Amino acid sequence: MPTPDTHSTLSVGAQSPRSAPPPVLDGLTAAPNTSPRRSAFYLYIFNFDGVLANTARLYLDVCHHALVACGHDRQVPSVEDLVRCERFDGAGLADTFALSDANRRFFIKHVDGALARAALACDLFPGIALALRTLSSTAYTAVVSRSTPEFIATALRANGVPHAVNRTLGIDCGNPVDCIRQVLSELQIAPARAVYCGDCVHDLHVARLAGVNAAACAWGWQGSLLQASPPQAQLVFNRPAHMLTSLASPHQVQPDIVL
Repeated sequence: MPTPDTHSTLSVGAQSPRSAPPPVLDGLTAAPNTSPRRSAFYLYIFNFDGVLANTARLYLDVCHHALVACGHDRQVPSVEDLVRCERFDGAGLADTFALSDANRRFFIKHVDGALARAALACDLFPGIALALRTLSSTAYTAVVSRSTPEFIATALRANGVPHAVNRTLGIDCGNPVDCIRQVLSELQIAPARAVYCGDCVHDLHVARLAGVNAAACAWGWQGSLLQASPPQAQLVFNRPAHMLTSLASPHQVQPDIVL
């Protein structure tokens, strides 16, 4: 099946979202195999940072260099700072740190420039490229992220999977709950036929509020916390390969952790 372009325009069919397969994408039938033996979902939604891409060290290094340049060399950014951050651009990351107005302006300029260059060196987690290629051949795929759409597109292209995501919703599209609801509405997919894969406790709360299934990815930013006590998660994945086999054949693969 031809793989639709990441930035294709989605055309919505007239079928009911309760039982209809996904509509036509740019004139190409992109409906997944609807047999319950093959896939339980019509839409896979991924958080980019911590699920698809190993961005924690990248963001921490960029922020640290910017803070040192601002004279805040004793302030060491942490993963907890990233978890609290509402948007991963210069302005959003600057809000995480107590900076004077002058330092804030310098920090934002430094971070935005560094991130534009760093996207080319952003690595996907091992096994994620294969998972995206495989899952996008059977259902729609979407990314909801606090990163910028440009950063995500560049990283996917640099990792050889520029067309494996049908819809990308970044920081310019509002809060994650509204982003998920927007994708569901565009594709006329019932929430029960969608799953949101996240790596933080907040992601699982987002899935619950949006009404979709929640999957906890234990290799991400709060992986140890999710693995110890996954809140509000219907599925728990320990590694990308497990995510792929479980989502591709949910009725044939037993999870590593039974909830």
